[in-house]
Amino acid sequence: MSKYDETRDAIEVLAELVEASEHSNSEVAVKIYSNVLRDAVEAIDVWKSIAEEFANSIVVTPGEKKPKISVDIQRFLAAQWMYEQETDAPQ
Repeated sequence: MSKYDETRDAIEVLAELVEASEHSNSEVAVKIYSNVLRDAVEAIDVWKSIAEEFANSIVVTPGEKKPKISVDIQRFLAAQWMYEQETDAPQ
């Protein structure tokens, strides 16, 4: 499991705990460590950057009969490499 999946799972569990504490009559305190939130912000930034690179590598131009699709291959391959680095990163 990648660190991003672990971070996502940790946030999901924390959200469930906070939600449960909000709906109960007990005064349960849920402590969220700052490093989990920092990891979440980092993960969001990385995946946002990768998504933007993929999106920016493809241009669709309307045409009379059908749209014209242009791909900046170098940019697309760079985004693909970034994606592979994040998904194949050592644990």
